[in-house]
Amino acid sequence: MDKRDKMAAEKPFYYGGQALIEGVMMRGRENIAIAVRRPDGDITVTSRPLANLYKGHFRNWPLIRGITVLIETLAIGIQSLLYSAQIAAAEEDENGISTPMLWGSLVIAVAFAIGLFFVLPLLLTRYLIDPHIASALVSNIIEGILRIGIFIAYVKAISLMPDLKRVFAYHGAEHKVVNAHESGTPLELDYVKNYSTSHTRCGTSFLLTVLIIAIFVFALLGRPPLWISILSRIVLIPVIAAIGYEFVRFGAAYSQNRFVRGLLAPGLKLQAMTTREPDDRQLETAISALKKAIEVDSGQPEEKFETKTQDTKWQSEPIADKTRQSLVDITNLYLDLLVDNDLAKLPVSSNIRFTENGNEIKLGKGLWQTATDITYRQYFVDPSTGQVLFFGVVDEDGTLANLMVRLKVTDNKIEEIETIVCRKGQSSVASPESLVTPKPVYDEIVPESERSSRDKVIAIANSYFDGLEQNSAENVPFHPSCNRTENGFQTTNNPINKFLGMDAASQLKLFTYITKVRDRRFFIIDEKRGLVGGIFIFDCPETRSILLAEVFKVISGQIREIEALMVNTPYGQTSGWQ
Repeated sequence: MDKRDKMAAEKPFYYGGQALIEGVMMRGRENIAIAVRRPDGDITVTSRPLANLYKGHFRNWPLIRGITVLIETLAIGIQSLLYSAQIAAAEEDENGISTPMLWGSLVIAVAFAIGLFFVLPLLLTRYLIDPHIASALVSNIIEGILRIGIFIAYVKAISLMPDLKRVFAYHGAEHKVVNAHESGTPLELDYVKNYSTSHTRCGTSFLLTVLIIAIFVFALLGRPPLWISILSRIVLIPVIAAIGYEFVRFGAAYSQNRFVRGLLAPGLKLQAMTTREPDDRQLETAISALKKAIEVDSGQPEEKFETKTQDTKWQSEPIADKTRQSLVDITNLYLDLLVDNDLAKLPVSSNIRFTENGNEIKLGKGLWQTATDITYRQYFVDPSTGQVLFFGVVDEDGTLANLMVRLKVTDNKIEEIETIVCRKGQSSVASPESLVTPKPVYDEIVPESERSSRDKVIAIANSYFDGLEQNSAENVPFHPSCNRTENGFQTTNNPINKFLGMDAASQLKLFTYITKVRDRRFFIIDEKRGLVGGIFIFDCPETRSILLAEVFKVISGQIREIEALMVNTPYGQTSGWQ
């Protein structure tokens, strides 16, 4: 049995990695791969085998494997970081990184982490809190809360450093690539970029889990003398890490379970601080690292990623795809500047207009003053019109809301910005926390024989709106398995109740409260992907009007999927663009 056959017979391997200085490290079965972007734009890719300690039977033993992974992460992580710093600075040393330098860096890093996150909270509690309380249990709980608070404050502080922002973007790129690979999606830029920057097996989640488990472990010790307490905070770290690792493995294996998802939520939430939306160059680097790791594991001949540069990917792409990518890039720029509240760097035309939920306001107001992060991103693009419909989730200081942004771009400057924000209580259904990974169906290319013309897909979308007005699906070409998602919540074929469990055609007949669909504005027609989308208004007399963006996936003249984002507005509300 050769190496490839042996791998096929083994249970699935889950790749993972680490963000580096201008690069990404990916861990394979028996090797690590490192890809680093050089100052000249090239990507340097290398790989090397793992030591036996990191790939032996110990990795299969519960609890013991957690300690092994901890040692591996520290040793290989620091070695990879130092290597990437050399490459990124164009100072590659042929002799590599010396062993004393590696272990010296490792000792300093571990000592700093133990001192800051374990010893400091203990000392603060012992000298400032314990004189006022008698309960050892309460003392340990307060110490644990302080420990978590210091950790979060530390992460928040370093996330503000410009150099670390780039590392966090590579962290987001690593997650996107791993998410794409685990979903069976090709490791190509246009596919990978649609995936989430969060991941259930992330080291950030692991560290938070360790800090929470530490509360329970240290509580079992009571309140011994200070020197014993300090010693316990050091020697028990491997034990706590081992338990934490098993929890993260369990959570990743059962992440689709609602209860388990709830347990994982704090860690996924914290990842918003340690990841940022990567640009194409960073994604290309992460893709190169994972491809190299897979290639070396499979024993396939090496591909020459080392000569890949920033502009290589454009050489064989049609001009429409180049424009498509530029629209996605400027959308990401807008979103990043929105979060940073940095209006000065935004490329806008002199006649820029900005609306939020149908109301024209000054650019820099509204969401610009409340957005702290974008945690989910999906793009619908029409290069022929220079328009983008962006569906996402915005974090407003810890509170999630559904977000739609329409941009019109001319000559690389934004002319129009139309925003819909649905916050809690502003729609009948909303589940922004459910939006983690964009549906690949919206980026899948439709075979030419199954595509519809621009006029045809608009007519199909209008038949849906006409059906709403007439309470009839007779003339609406639904595919039998068509699903509709509204504000992140699946509203058809959902077994939660009888109404939501209906198929799209049956359900359409029951929206009797919607009497008119007006201001039908279509912005996105992507024949290649079978997409048609725009912004519309539903009138519900005497109650409200609904401002919404809606996108339809059309294959062979049938509606296969519908994605909607909507917000309730006063009856008669306009879009602001009439």
